[in-house]
Amino acid sequence: MDFSTLNSIITVISLLVFLGILYWAYARQNKERFEAIGQSLLEIDTDRNIDPTRTGK
Repeated sequence: MDFSTLNSIITVISLLVFLGILYWAYARQNKERFEAIGQSLLEIDTDRNIDPTRTGK
């Protein structure tokens, strides 16, 4: 097995892993869970009640 064959195998494996991650991220069964996680992060920020005059913004 030479270097170009190994390089091709690694490229194909990397592409398959990337496509698997895309499928997992955009799968319908994960949508509700990701939405809940996103909303919980927004709720954490609003619970802090940061005074904008103290942050300079």
